[in-house]
Amino acid sequence: MRTRLWLLMSLPALVAASTAAAAKDAVVMHIVHTAPLDHQITLALHAFALDVEERTKGDVVVDVITKPRNSDPPISPPHFIEAVAKGTVEAACMPNFLWTRDIPQLDFSMVPFLFTGLDQMRAFPASQAAQSIEKDITRHGVKTLAWLDVTRLTLMTSSNNAIVAPADFRGRHIRVLDEFSKRPFELLGAAPEMLEASEVHHAIEAGKLDSVMTDISSAIGLKLYEVQKYATVTPYFSAFYHLYVNPAWLARLSPADRTAVEAAGKQLEKTAVTITEAKAAASLDILRAQGVALHIQTPDERKQWQDAMQGPALAALSPSASGIVSQLPVAKP
Repeated sequence: MRTRLWLLMSLPALVAASTAAAAKDAVVMHIVHTAPLDHQITLALHAFALDVEERTKGDVVVDVITKPRNSDPPISPPHFIEAVAKGTVEAACMPNFLWTRDIPQLDFSMVPFLFTGLDQMRAFPASQAAQSIEKDITRHGVKTLAWLDVTRLTLMTSSNNAIVAPADFRGRHIRVLDEFSKRPFELLGAAPEMLEASEVHHAIEAGKLDSVMTDISSAIGLKLYEVQKYATVTPYFSAFYHLYVNPAWLARLSPADRTAVEAAGKQLEKTAVTITEAKAAASLDILRAQGVALHIQTPDERKQWQDAMQGPALAALSPSASGIVSQLPVAKP
């Protein structure tokens, strides 16, 4: 069995060799995804590709791409679910908050300080909550293959001084990830906005954006250290990437290959936790090296934020999402 370290260190060469050496009779599983090329989820998906090929002895080859075939136009994220359900592409991987228009239960991860424990992230894929959500996912014609931990630590950046108390949000224009996450900031007197990643730098430089809420690793990809020099580290929200597959395609595999692909999905859930935790730790070092003054939130500060922000977020949840909260794994003391 090849070691995980060897797999990751040899990734570029192995992926190229894997694609070139795929037998013409091999079943190909194309995965479209939203992660940047240097993202931890992209790395995890390539590790999954190697794992599937090894477990199936080359019967199934995974192609981690941004479009299904060279002759086809790219599939945009809003159409991922439909494309997988129709069989245009075999699988897709996207953040859980891209599901929330159709499945508002997945808003739970954006409730401040509700679901950010490492043990909770590890337990979620097998939880009652995940099983309940799966019932709605299958109604859209797709099947979950893996829930991939992508973050449980948040960075609140600033150009002038660290955000320490809830009152420090007042008057700030802050970039958030979705509509649901706006509510707690609005009640604190902030002006939350949704911006594409490509718009963030310009908005900060133009004085239209004061702060950014993001996960630690994404702060590196966004190069926020070039435009903001203060940041508070807090376990504010969590997020998953959701890997789902066309169930008819999966059913057409041989029983042995289907079992292998599903087992690789379970291994991928563990791999994603390891890669995500490692990249978050490394990203903190990179931010410090780039001159960012990091403020690590204290337990007392966290309680102040939680008291001010969690209640409004819970109140804003849909009834179905509120029901999921009671089914979530509880953080260990």
